[in-house]
Amino acid sequence: ELGEEWTLADSAGNIHIVYYNQDILSPQILDGWSTLSSFYGFKGDHPILFRYVGQSYFHITVFMGAVCQSITSNFDTYSF
Repeated sequence: ELGEEWTLADSAGNIHIVYYNQDILSPQILDGWSTLSSFYGFKGDHPILFRYVGQSYFHITVFMGAVCQSITSNFDTYSF
């Protein structure tokens, strides 16, 4: 069901389009990451929670401050 193009929406209504490698075992964002990173002002690693809604649409939560280790340890980590 996941298409190559993903639509990401945050709680403020910001919409981002990214493209992924279509590998469900090792998903990687291939295009659109630099725009997303610039928009949020990422410097280094930042946890992002992706909640799948359907039809390649995700609600995202970008954690800008410190995040409790017990929360982030429950999720897979990928470097882009």
